Amino acid sequence: MSFEGRDFLGTLSKIEYEETSQLIGFNPEANSIAAAVYFPNLDMIEEYRKGRTLEGMEATVSYILEKDGTFSSEEYIILKGIIQEPIIGDPLEAVGFATFSIEQKLYDLSTPLIKNANQINETTHPHADESTAHGKSYPILIGKIGETTEQGNTINLFSSPTYNIKAYDVGSPAHDIEFLIAGHATAATTAKISDGSTSPITKTIERAVDANQNEYSFIDLTGESSFLYPNNTSLSNNAEHPSEFYVTLTNGGGVVNPYGNGILEGGGDIVRWALSRSDVEIDHGAFGNTSEILNEYKFCGVINDPSITAEQFINEHILPFLPIELAAGARGLRPILDQAVAIDSPYAVRNIIQDESFQRISPLETATDTSQIFNAIRINYAYNTQRGDFFHSLYVGADAIGTINSRKNLHAIASANRYGLSVMTLDAFFIYDTATANRVAADLLRKNAFPQRKIDFEADIEYGVLMIGDLVRLTSSSLFMDGELATVIGKKWSGTRWIFSLLFQDNPLIMERA
Repeated sequence: MSFEGRDFLGTLSKIEYEETSQLIGFNPEANSIAAAVYFPNLDMIEEYRKGRTLEGMEATVSYILEKDGTFSSEEYIILKGIIQEPIIGDPLEAVGFATFSIEQKLYDLSTPLIKNANQINETTHPHADESTAHGKSYPILIGKIGETTEQGNTINLFSSPTYNIKAYDVGSPAHDIEFLIAGHATAATTAKISDGSTSPITKTIERAVDANQNEYSFIDLTGESSFLYPNNTSLSNNAEHPSEFYVTLTNGGGVVNPYGNGILEGGGDIVRWALSRSDVEIDHGAFGNTSEILNEYKFCGVINDPSITAEQFINEHILPFLPIELAAGARGLRPILDQAVAIDSPYAVRNIIQDESFQRISPLETATDTSQIFNAIRINYAYNTQRGDFFHSLYVGADAIGTINSRKNLHAIASANRYGLSVMTLDAFFIYDTATANRVAADLLRKNAFPQRKIDFEADIEYGVLMIGDLVRLTSSSLFMDGELATVIGKKWSGTRWIFSLLFQDNPLIMERA
């Protein structure tokens, strides 16, 4: 069989493959496949002696379906990767026989998000204030920095540090004063700066490049004698000069969104942007397919730790609040959406009836114990860096007092009645948006308030089109289920059939009882 110029001569019988998911967090483990392959008209030892070796070559494992002599018009890719550890020349096999593993490229996300060159020092900013600015990295501003709401009114918190890169009475012109606010262009055109003592001042954001030709954004405070910048002698009633300064963006956001209009603030786009700062393969199509949902989660905050990597940033500040797992795929790192949590009316890709083509091979297993059940969520958000505390705290639970920041929830009530009260508390340093905080709390309750059950099934090869994260509706007389929603969390090739692990949420609010 020839398909798009390639010959499909073998079967999947000599392939070993398995993929699993927890539907949350970061799972960068590179998948691999063990394969036995016959190369017709080639002697693999002879090829090796000629210098034509297999290791390091790119390989794609895919298949097409055939039924009654008719072939499918679609190719199903299992994995793309690099051939590793080939074994050739087995005297018990044909000369063209080889075994090897195919491994996806390892994902190295250890590169810091802030470039080493983006630092304030004597070379980049020779007239900076030594005591407050030297050694500081250029911040990266995500979203609408410091902007939150209270009772319908917009509140601007001073949540981003800024550094005095042109000190008063240092260098020329002597009386110029500049503060660096970001190591990139900003969508916002104005920023408000605070010294923690006197009244904040709003200034226009300007752009420049440093001695290394790296772009940065700054504000000019020349002539602002009342502001307590370094070397200002007008202390008034203040005992000493402040050593820390903070800004809030007052009419827009930080980084411009490279994947759409406006600023970078949507959860899906932020994850993709962070990954793009390292040299890794990204499945942009998969991100695009989920962006409409994931970008409804709005984030903002400041990255100014010069050591933080993409993996650390998204693991600590973004993924705990998104209903996805980031996993390796055939086309690169991709988001696997937990549709049962993220979508009110999720769409099942297939209706399955348990029969000979889809057989149950395991008992019903409980995947969570009672210590993993949480039916009340507290999220501290809108961090005020200048004050060192959170402006907002949201609580959703059965014992809530019924205010805008302390609310009851049907999932919380039903779970607490059955298992007792169990609270999960999270500090969200990159959430300032109240709607996002509410949605995250609802997601976490939906996912954690009740046990999860898991069952394994063995299926015919045609079911190989099912992917990790897909939702199916299962009908099974032995399980007393009629069109029950389940999520594919495991997929394995046994040599002749597929083995799937299906996850059920044992939630009485959404699961029909027999």
